[in-house]
Amino acid sequence: MKKEINELKEENKKIKNEIEELKNNQKDKKEEKKDKTINTLPIISSNFKISSNPQIIELGKNTYGKVTMDPSPINKEYQNKIWYINHFNSWITIQFYDNLENLKSKNYNEFQVPIKGYGTYWTIFKNNLYYSTSTDGNKIVKLNLSTNKIECEKTFNDVIGNNSMNQWGGYNDITFISNPESIYLIYQSNTINKLVIKEIDPNSLNITKSWETDAKEKNKYGAFFMIGNTLFAIDNYGKSPSKIIYKYDLINQRGFNINIDFANIGGYDTSLHYCYPTKQLWTINNSKFYLYDVTL
Repeated sequence: MKKEINELKEENKKIKNEIEELKNNQKDKKEEKKDKTINTLPIISSNFKISSNPQIIELGKNTYGKVTMDPSPINKEYQNKIWYINHFNSWITIQFYDNLENLKSKNYNEFQVPIKGYGTYWTIFKNNLYYSTSTDGNKIVKLNLSTNKIECEKTFNDVIGNNSMNQWGGYNDITFISNPESIYLIYQSNTINKLVIKEIDPNSLNITKSWETDAKEKNKYGAFFMIGNTLFAIDNYGKSPSKIIYKYDLINQRGFNINIDFANIGGYDTSLHYCYPTKQLWTINNSKFYLYDVTL
């Protein structure tokens, strides 16, 4: 009997060890997956620079607006699709093009969104449009571009409205940024009076991670864009050439003052951002669409 009990104890111990080993293996796999996810984003090297000779496409008479692509398309149908909103104040119409060539030839379709939008720093992620729906910038929505229906909305009460826009204004209290993995909001917080970066859940719009930067006030910069895990800021939207004067590293949670040339041709930047499918900086500047090659 005693021998049988000891054998059972040994067997139980063996089972516990196997369970513990299985848990550790699952944990390792999660960490490995996490590391691989991080490595899918581009890494900025010391050779980072922006071409001073961009491709230029004429868009028409509208000075303001944004042209962009989805960094994480849900299927092949949306891989080359171009999205264009040609205003910043109470816009309701969004144009879409099957590819860049169609944009050049102005061959497009369009539809009206159910809730008016404000600003030019909206973004698209997995075929959803994320944008501000109020003049003070603190209310945002997620719009499904396939169904043209609002799937979620949220108010961020700590956004400093109107006084925290980019230098040129345009109701850009919140800068929306997306990459192949997630969505970020950049704004001036009224609770800590700092420029903050908020990663949000694409479905619920709830904050999943937050960074407090050591940057100046948001309206002291001309524009913000993010490549990989690094946020950049230019000194002036209306100066040509301009300078990239600040960056914030999300991984190391540190800010740096820098000095990198940026041609800013046209002298009136309204929607500077990194386009992941083409690996370029895109912006609308004085009614022209500029595509800048980037050396990472």
